[in-house]
Amino acid sequence: MNGKSCRGNPNFRQSSKTPSTLRQIPPNSSSIGVPSPSTIRAACPGCPLSWESDTFWSTYPFHIHAYTTYSFVSLSPPTIRSARCLQDCGTSGGPCTWCLTLPHDVEAVRDRAGLSYCQVRVEQRLHHDQLSEKIEKLKQQVNDMKLEKLNLSRSLASARRQICEYKMIFQYLGTHAVPGIHRMFPNALKFGWGTKRFFDRLQEACSGEYVPRNYTQYEIDLAILLYELGGGSAVHAMNHSIFALPSRQTIEPYRRENRPKLCLSDVNVLTISQNISTMFRSHQDKDGKIRETPIKKRAHSLMFDETALHPSVEYMPSTDEMAGFCLEHVSELETLLVGKDTRSVKAAVAAVKDGKVHIAQEVTVGAIAHLSRDNYGAKPIFVGPSCKKGDWRRMLEILQSALEAGNNSPDGAAKHGDIWIASSDGDYKRRIALFMLCMHSEIRPGNPLYSLICDLVGLNRRVGKNNLVMDMDYRHLFKRLCTLLCSWLGMLVNGVCVNRDMLVLWFERLVNHDWSEGSIESLLHPKDAQNVSRAVQLLLCVVEIQTIDKDDLDPSEEAEFEALCLLGKVFDSLLQPFINPGLSLSEQITSLVTFAHLACGLFLQNSTSFMSNQLYGDLQTMVKAAIMMVAQTQDLDPLLDVLICLLGDNPVETLFGRTRMKGGHNPNFGPIEFLIRVGSSMNMDDVYDHHPEVEKKPRRLNLVRGRDADHVGPKQWRGNISAGSCNLKTCWEAGVNAAEEILRKHSVSEPKSFAEHFRKAADVDLLRPFGGKYPALSAENDRFLTN
Repeated sequence: MNGKSCRGNPNFRQSSKTPSTLRQIPPNSSSIGVPSPSTIRAACPGCPLSWESDTFWSTYPFHIHAYTTYSFVSLSPPTIRSARCLQDCGTSGGPCTWCLTLPHDVEAVRDRAGLSYCQVRVEQRLHHDQLSEKIEKLKQQVNDMKLEKLNLSRSLASARRQICEYKMIFQYLGTHAVPGIHRMFPNALKFGWGTKRFFDRLQEACSGEYVPRNYTQYEIDLAILLYELGGGSAVHAMNHSIFALPSRQTIEPYRRENRPKLCLSDVNVLTISQNISTMFRSHQDKDGKIRETPIKKRAHSLMFDETALHPSVEYMPSTDEMAGFCLEHVSELETLLVGKDTRSVKAAVAAVKDGKVHIAQEVTVGAIAHLSRDNYGAKPIFVGPSCKKGDWRRMLEILQSALEAGNNSPDGAAKHGDIWIASSDGDYKRRIALFMLCMHSEIRPGNPLYSLICDLVGLNRRVGKNNLVMDMDYRHLFKRLCTLLCSWLGMLVNGVCVNRDMLVLWFERLVNHDWSEGSIESLLHPKDAQNVSRAVQLLLCVVEIQTIDKDDLDPSEEAEFEALCLLGKVFDSLLQPFINPGLSLSEQITSLVTFAHLACGLFLQNSTSFMSNQLYGDLQTMVKAAIMMVAQTQDLDPLLDVLICLLGDNPVETLFGRTRMKGGHNPNFGPIEFLIRVGSSMNMDDVYDHHPEVEKKPRRLNLVRGRDADHVGPKQWRGNISAGSCNLKTCWEAGVNAAEEILRKHSVSEPKSFAEHFRKAADVDLLRPFGGKYPALSAENDRFLTN
């Protein structure tokens, strides 16, 4: 290092003694006592400082000497001395013992000098380079804070400006009705509108210069529903309202032309096949997307019913034909074509006057419905005017034609699945036709269903082609039971006649009901006998009689009570599978099997005094249809759900309700108007299927009253109803055992064993408890119809 004096260094502390000279002898001292030259010792020279010479001035922390234990003796070369230096080098001539310990202190300083400034805890120990680095870092932080302050100032100004704009938007929305405002927010998000741009769009929307047309499928469906219910004027009004629903031109590509063709002169298989294609073909919207979800093959039900028709003859310009004559006798006319003159019209008028041909007063509708949770609405495939003077043979022809068309149509069984069930409401002509169609062969070994039902002793195994079975609507059966109960003949149970007079007395004892004389009267003598919920309520009241305390009953009342308790258990096992959505499929089947055997036991005991032949046969037919539906689903796909609640012809009833609702104050319609309303109802059905919350259910078709009335539909069923979860043999045995136990408890002696009873003869089963002819086909009067 260069020879530099350390006197100018403020951190340098100079020793009070001259470091590089020998000890001086006082000048006036005597020669006596003067040591010899060999005993004179040199002063301690200090310890050399080990530091890199090229970085010494920038990396050595000189200011630490204000509080360290050593100081500089010389800077060239760097030499340090301990604050405890002995000032004596001893005989060796080197540093003293205290100075020899300084390298350890210097090593700590040197290690600290190699660190970054942020790693040194005490600021006073930083050297020049570390301090410079820290200053630069602080300058950078100051600049960053200045920039952050500037950004915050600008953000604050922008926020204040946006708050003002938001206040303007809020005030504008509070004082103006902006059409389609709910669709403007998605557009603002999609196109990145600012507040000013959004405010401008609001003003443009109010003035009609801007119309947001990003319609959702829900809005399109609502517009379609509005069009079907209210027509083009209603859609136009809502399009120009604050809701700004889609216009008629917008929804047109999404609507389907579901108008079926009318069978005018005969039961035409080709016409039915065309109707199947119309109803079941896939529907594409304007973008080419399939509206329906893909449907795999599953069960279908064929159902028939009639509704009233305004008696009139109408002209069909598309085919130049007359429409409105009954199918039963229209063959008496040579032609239905109008042609260029009026000869055919005059001939038709003459035939009507002579009574050869009738103007139809009803229309017979045949429809197919999916037996699934979704899209289970009725789709009409046969529409034929009727005078109701035809016989069962005519009905059989219609049924066979519908099945043939369903099997042969490309949009029928080949695409969607076979028809398993043919349903009716209990009409006697259709009952005979269904027996002829669905009971002509027996399930034997080799049939895929045989292994599933062969152990069900007492089950009638006769089916139609492709294992087709018949079914009677359970809602109509509930109403027929109530009509029977409310009659003066009533139902004979264990020697007790249960009729309306008896029920009045026992209903008054129910503790869970605040009865008034009028409410009991309305229950037993309803103004509307077609009210299903009223029928279910009446049957449940009979079930509830079991809860009455019997300790205070006299002997005559005990007999009535026992009979009512037995009848209540019969009704409870019948109702629960249809009104309790928490039941599993196994519980449903077990309950229905219990009901079937209880009804069989009481019918064997009391015959038609218990219930009519026709009602008994229809009830057993319904139970058989439910069991066969489980077996067929297990054969097709055990993972599919079995929806017993979809049995019957209720979808057709719902269709009729919608066609009449379409008419508003004029529910009557002619044949052509009926076709138009049916097509419209199909579009409504599609909307209701996707948005069931917007449909008002028919009150009379609800199984239960109250807010939970809709909870018995397919979509609301909570129990495990997959086909594979149900063991038919186990459920059958459990149901039979439960029925036998109930009958023994209530002193019904026969039969002691249902298995032994059904093995008496090959023709004895639940549908034929006495063997021989089916009771349902009895020629005796049905007490239900008489009452």
